Amino acid sequence: MRQTARISRRRFIQGAGGLGLAVLASACAPAVPAAEEESPAAQEAQEEPAARQVLTLAQAEPFKALDPHTMGTVVDLRYHEVNFNGLVRADVHYNIVPELAESWEVSDDLLNYTFHLREGLKWSDGSPFTAEDVVYSLNRNAAHEDPGTKRWLADIVGYESVRDGEAEAMEGVVAVDDFTVSITLDVVVDFLARLTFPAFWMVQRANVESGTPDDPWTQRAVSTGPFAIKEFSEGQRIVYESNPHFYEGPPELDEVVWLQLEDKQTQLALYENDEIDVVELDTVNVPRFREANDPELVEVDLIWWWYTWKKVLIPPMDDIKVRQAFNAAIDRTTLIATVLKGLYTEAHGIIPTTMPGHNPNVQDIPFDPDRAKQLISESSYGDVSNLPPVKFFQPGWSGIFGIAPRLIVALQQMWQDNLGIEIEIKVEEFEYESAETRAQMGINSTLARFPDLDAIVWEMAHSQSPRNAPDLNRWGYGNPEVDALLDQARYTGNRSEKQELYQQAEQLYITDAAIMPIMFNRLFVLVKPWVKNFEVGPTSTYPNTRNVIIEPH
Repeated sequence: MRQTARISRRRFIQGAGGLGLAVLASACAPAVPAAEEESPAAQEAQEEPAARQVLTLAQAEPFKALDPHTMGTVVDLRYHEVNFNGLVRADVHYNIVPELAESWEVSDDLLNYTFHLREGLKWSDGSPFTAEDVVYSLNRNAAHEDPGTKRWLADIVGYESVRDGEAEAMEGVVAVDDFTVSITLDVVVDFLARLTFPAFWMVQRANVESGTPDDPWTQRAVSTGPFAIKEFSEGQRIVYESNPHFYEGPPELDEVVWLQLEDKQTQLALYENDEIDVVELDTVNVPRFREANDPELVEVDLIWWWYTWKKVLIPPMDDIKVRQAFNAAIDRTTLIATVLKGLYTEAHGIIPTTMPGHNPNVQDIPFDPDRAKQLISESSYGDVSNLPPVKFFQPGWSGIFGIAPRLIVALQQMWQDNLGIEIEIKVEEFEYESAETRAQMGINSTLARFPDLDAIVWEMAHSQSPRNAPDLNRWGYGNPEVDALLDQARYTGNRSEKQELYQQAEQLYITDAAIMPIMFNRLFVLVKPWVKNFEVGPTSTYPNTRNVIIEPH
């Protein structure tokens, strides 16, 4: 079956709670009242772009992973999507639409995908882009020593041989000719959805191989996206310039500038001084702009959630009664209403409200201090006095929304008040935990990386999910019944059946209390009125820089 789609440049004005990987909210200037309607000439003059097209943004976190194949967090994705791309991407309704591939066919057994590249594709340095570049990019990721994103290539024929260093190329990835790529899988999966993820984005071989420790290729990356790196200043900024060879034509923007500014208040001050065009708000500052009905405020519900995790193989969290007791001791409703100012949606499961497959009826462990104490007494420990000291892992970063420290203080107090247990907080660099910490619990947030429930439920709940990354199954959870449901769901072609299986696995997972869902995230962003066509996606990214225009101001 052959599939094609067109990509058009459009402006979106959508509510923050819609569906899709690119369910978007556009920031626009307030509408002009009818009584003051301007002449067509005046309107046309207002829409004329500014002479210098520069979009300036800021983030608090360091620019840690400039290589898309080693992407660690959504923060990395924000700037990766400025200059990198892949064969396909997702539109506003979860449909997969062409990017570097203009069309494709899928075999009747759903195991082979044949992609037809656009003719005339070029890298940002002007050199031709061919099917061999696709082959190199995928093999390079499969062989990469960093676990990063390569696990999502695991169902391609020959992946394990390349991963283990036994072969240089996957048998399942073949350049048929300069403009045709064939990819063969071992099993049926929602492969097109996976292709939207950076694991499948393109990197240039000559560029990668030219890199040295003193001159990393990532800081001067050649790419196929709408922009290319112009300048990289460690700890300060990245400047991207318009790619004249982008397949849609060069973007309207001359440059996209990402500043690294750790302090959120500094970011906001620069925004209010018109030195930054877009700024993400900390929850502390949201009420001020909400109460003023500020037209520059954009709110988007995210496919991203916060939770506490428990290492189920380490005492006392090896006892399900103890895990359930810790969950029952937390009043999430009060937590969100007070600490988080009521800005977020309480979570009872792990499939976000904005994802197809969300189950509003999932039954979690409700807040009940008396039941929490009873569960401890029913456990193998019998009483809180018999529990070993409990350590709680806090990532060294404050969370992309500055949320983590405030949540942890409140959680710590609730466990003290409702269970009589004192929790020791252990802070570690970024989100990775050292072996010495040995914390039995921690806090994290997870983002659905591509439009498939596999990227949520399987990653968090399957016993074979990697345990060496911050938002996978780092807590060592394993339940054969859950594994069986997830394996069946992963390889089921029927979408409604797939969702039902994932929901069954989700319910078992929540009951086993390896984690405690806290809330689904919402992003709050201020966008200057002169920034047109800017979009905020539910992955907390800004996917439409290719279409942004800066108006005179």
